[in-house]
Amino acid sequence: MTQDQTSGTEAAEETLKRLRAELEDARHLYDATLDHSEAIEHQLAEKNTELKRLSEKLSLYLAPQVYEAIFSGRRDVEIHAARKKLSIFFSDIVGFTEITDSLEPEELSALLNEYLTEITATAHRHGATVNKYIGDAMVAFFGDPETAGERTDALRCVEMAIDIQARLRSLRSTWAARGVQRPFHCRIGINTGYCTVGNFGSATRMDYTAIGGDMNLAARIQSLAPKDGILMSHSTWALVHDKVPLAECEPATLKGFAAPIRLYRVLSEPSGASDGAIIRKGTGYDITVDPDALSEDTRDAVKRAARDILRRLGD
Repeated sequence: MTQDQTSGTEAAEETLKRLRAELEDARHLYDATLDHSEAIEHQLAEKNTELKRLSEKLSLYLAPQVYEAIFSGRRDVEIHAARKKLSIFFSDIVGFTEITDSLEPEELSALLNEYLTEITATAHRHGATVNKYIGDAMVAFFGDPETAGERTDALRCVEMAIDIQARLRSLRSTWAARGVQRPFHCRIGINTGYCTVGNFGSATRMDYTAIGGDMNLAARIQSLAPKDGILMSHSTWALVHDKVPLAECEPATLKGFAAPIRLYRVLSEPSGASDGAIIRKGTGYDITVDPDALSEDTRDAVKRAARDILRRLGD
């Protein structure tokens, strides 16, 4: 082998060594990049899991419809409200103040949470926006953030109320079997009307809710509803009377409303009356009066109705 050939071979070997070293460095860099990429993917997966857990916790503080609208981008988180026609639901436990005096706090809390869980689940099945809990009361409505039309919204609201009363009848049997001496009974009020609904508050704290006279009217109607009963306004009656059996009640003068309010009682649920109730039914008449469940104002209204019935019957 000549000197030139030897030099060429040595140069080739040096070049080969250098290429091998560069390839080894490239492999180490690739492995390091791959490890870093996998670490980043792992961190991203952990962050996504953490965000999912956080969003699931946050969803418990919002109505499902509102939560979905915010996280899908269809609703901005800003102070904004609009006028919408809503069918509004108010429920309240009968005699809750007296019940609190007869139960230990732990037992009362467990019973109240069970009650609210059941009626909220029923509300969600019907598509209601559960707006808030006020102690033992629940406020819900149909018409925002989604609406199926005012007639369908009103009918769903009434059907939800009927189902809630039916669920409570079943719950009372369960509670009685567990030895609960004073199981819950509730009264329900429904009204349909225009409200201002949206986000209210400040730049640092907002609350999604609805306000307006028709919200107040629903609350007032609820206070007049009979034990285990459902009472509604004329505006709701006009939308559902061809679908739900109803009976018109004595008009009531309510605080904050100048004119008497026409009221209607749902007839598709049992009376829920106490043992001392007066119940008379027959062809052409259906009378249920529960003296224990009457407020003073309602008691006077019943007396006036009785006198009017006697006058019209000619007695």
